[in-house]
Amino acid sequence: MNARRISVTVLLLVLYFLPACTGVETIETVLPTEPEALEEVTPVDEQVEEKIQDESDDQQAPSPTEEVWLYVGMGDSFTLTYYSDWPRMYARFLEEKLSVKIKFIDKAIGAVKINEMLENIRTNESLRADLMQAKLITVNFGSDSFRVPNENYKNGICGGKDGQDCLREAFSQAEIDWEAFLDELIALRSPEEAPIITFMVGIGLVQTTCDWGSDCCDVLTTYMIDWSDFIEQTAIERGIYVVDVNKILNGQDYCQPTNKNLLQSDGFHFNNEGSAEIVKLLQELNLHEKPPLLP
Repeated sequence: MNARRISVTVLLLVLYFLPACTGVETIETVLPTEPEALEEVTPVDEQVEEKIQDESDDQQAPSPTEEVWLYVGMGDSFTLTYYSDWPRMYARFLEEKLSVKIKFIDKAIGAVKINEMLENIRTNESLRADLMQAKLITVNFGSDSFRVPNENYKNGICGGKDGQDCLREAFSQAEIDWEAFLDELIALRSPEEAPIITFMVGIGLVQTTCDWGSDCCDVLTTYMIDWSDFIEQTAIERGIYVVDVNKILNGQDYCQPTNKNLLQSDGFHFNNEGSAEIVKLLQELNLHEKPPLLP
C-alpha cells in the first residue's frame, strides 16, 4: 500500500517538472475578445452636400477661359443677401446684357454703423483686395448709426432746448465718417475703373420708430431728407452714381406712408417685389451701355 502511494507521488512529480526540464513551452489559451466597435459614420445630409457646392447657379465655377467680373456689395442689411435678393438679381441682369460671368461678393454687415464701415475699409485687407479688383461696387450707408438717436428723440432724452441735440450730433458725425469712407473707397477703386453706386434710402426707417403723421415722424423725416440730400451731393462730387430708393417707399415728396407691399413682414427689409423695384432703378442707370462696363 505504501509502495503504491510512493509510486503515484513520484509519477506526479515527474509530470509536473517534465516541461521545465525539457524546454517545452506551455501554451496559453487566449480567449477571443469582442471585436472593437466600428466608429459610426453618419451619412452627409443632403443640405450639407448642397452647401459644399456653390450656393447658387450664378456662382458656378467658370471655365478656365471664361472671364469673371467681381461685383462687391457693401453696407448693412439693405444689401446683405440674407435679407434681400436685389444684388444677385442685378448681377444676373448685367450678365445677360454684357455676356460675362459676374461673381457677387457680399461684404455687407447687418446693423453696421458708418464709423464701423470706415474702420473696416481702412483695416480689412480682404475687403480692400476685393475692392481693388472689382468691376462694380454698390454701397449703402449703415442706417443703424441713427437708430439710437431716433429712439432717444422719441423718448424725450435727446437733450437740448428743442430736444434734438443727439440728432444733430449723430448726423454731424455721420457726415464726417461717410465722406471719409467714400474717399477711402475711391482711393482703392476709382469710378473710372469701376462704377460705384450708392443709395438714397432711410426715410421709411423713421416710420419704424414714430407713427406716421406725428410730430416725432415729421422731425425725424426732416433729418432724413437732409441726409439723403447729403448722400446725393457727396456722391455726385466724386463721380458716384446715386439711386433714389426713398421715392418707391415714401413717394416723390418722401412724406407718404411707407409702401409696406415692398417690405417683408418685419416692415424693415425688402421682399422680392421690393428687390425687383430696386433693380428697375439700377437698370435705369444703363451702366451696361457705358464705360467702363461697356468696352
